[in-house]
Amino acid sequence: MAGILDKLPSNYNTLSPTSFKFETVRLPHTTYWCQTANVPDLSFGSVTIPNPLRDYPIHGNQLELGTFDIGFVVDEDMSNYLEIYNWMRELSSSYTTDDYKRIKVDPSPDRGVVSDGVLTILTNNMNANKEVHFADMFPTSLGSISFSSSSDTIDAILCDVSFTYSEFRIETVI
Repeated sequence: MAGILDKLPSNYNTLSPTSFKFETVRLPHTTYWCQTANVPDLSFGSVTIPNPLRDYPIHGNQLELGTFDIGFVVDEDMSNYLEIYNWMRELSSSYTTDDYKRIKVDPSPDRGVVSDGVLTILTNNMNANKEVHFADMFPTSLGSISFSSSSDTIDAILCDVSFTYSEFRIETVI
């Protein structure tokens, strides 16, 4: 009986889906309006080893990282939308390479090609518990903004953005 009692969890609180905050120097206006965020998924491929009796799978060795996605309320001046929009325009060279050249050599953390970010997961008492650190992230997809004059209610406009990054790690906050 003592073996079962030794395996009981020390914390019975569940993870709250509403207790988080996201911060990155590159997107100061988006931080306040962030409504949704995710801890990205991880996956491995597998390799099938041939055998005369039965082929069997073994784990792969390359970890695939999912995208980091956030959803945010678009403010009236579209400041948060435009800071992501401008970052993506600067990364692309579809019109001119001047923007990319400028951010490539800019040493300031709020103007570079990539940015680090932190998703802080809070306890039920709203204290920092875990931090998900993203290194070298950049936006890869920015959602559309839809307007409609036929709505009965006036809801805030939400927009999604996806980021790719070089790595993420989860740390416990002390």
